[in-house]
Amino acid sequence: MSNPIHLKDNRRAPRRPMRYTAWITLDGKEMHGCALADISDTGARIDVENAKDLPDQFFLLLSRRHNAATPRRICRVVWRKPGQLGVRFERRFIPADAPASA
Repeated sequence: MSNPIHLKDNRRAPRRPMRYTAWITLDGKEMHGCALADISDTGARIDVENAKDLPDQFFLLLSRRHNAATPRRICRVVWRKPGQLGVRFERRFIPADAPASA
């Protein structure tokens, strides 16, 4: 029986696998459904149908309710694959009075 290959993970923070529905918002109004595949304090892997069509920066909403209290992150795309994006969180906290567009 062979031993599994262990690849070194160079991420700054450990990723936690998950399956959570979220929404990408563009211009503060247009929303695209997506799923968080894994997440850390510094970024996430997102499953999304239109990965190649999304801009390099956007808001990720963690609730479909779109108001000042909605948890959200500014995301910057660091890699793209068909159906997936790797993103880095630009800030840890978005104030409730911040504009809803990236």
